[in-house]
Amino acid sequence: MVQESLAEKLRVLRAQRGLSLLAASKQLGIDRHTLRRVELGTQDPQYPTLAKIAEGYGVPVEELLEEPALARKAEAWPPLGPASGGDGAGLIDPKVLARWRAAVMDARRFREVGKDLMDEQLAAWRKSTGPEESARARRRMAELLNQAEGATMALMDRRPVYMTPEARRAFEEAKKAGACQVPDADWEEISEADRFYSRLWGMVEGQQGLSIRKGPERNTIEVLDEAA
Repeated sequence: MVQESLAEKLRVLRAQRGLSLLAASKQLGIDRHTLRRVELGTQDPQYPTLAKIAEGYGVPVEELLEEPALARKAEAWPPLGPASGGDGAGLIDPKVLARWRAAVMDARRFREVGKDLMDEQLAAWRKSTGPEESARARRRMAELLNQAEGATMALMDRRPVYMTPEARRAFEEAKKAGACQVPDADWEEISEADRFYSRLWGMVEGQQGLSIRKGPERNTIEVLDEAA
């Protein structure tokens, strides 16, 4: 797994430049799925990938690999107080925060029903008696996979540069409790959405006779019947 410090640096560099994940991937010349995994810390980047990122963001490769890396410690964040609404809210544009919260709610709602919906379509595919029924079920599976990926991408694109009030409160509470390491609650939301996407993917790929084809752009996932 990529070091969390490097993943954090890459996320901050993109956020500082106001780039969506898709825009950054195009600017850097890197597949957006690769960039997503590297930013989430679930994939180790090869040196050529790091070199592309460094060149695209205008920083030395050595800076990306420098230690100690960016860490979300208390002293790294402005103090709480009346100017920030008491919880850091003043650091984030209200519209940015509203978009983030909407994306969080959309992702959570989808996680509540997504597995059951995928189970239904897998059952429909297994019971299908003709090509039309099979294709209909597979199209719906692909829609669910695209929706799951879209939920992760929306969170990554809309995540504010600063901690949200919710994440900041969790951070402060954990710090008061004496925690040595405190997960970033905002990035935990993104990681949870990505894990759910991977779970749905595994449900489909775990079925004998089904395979998944994924295009380079958004909403290009297809579920294929290997026997067709």
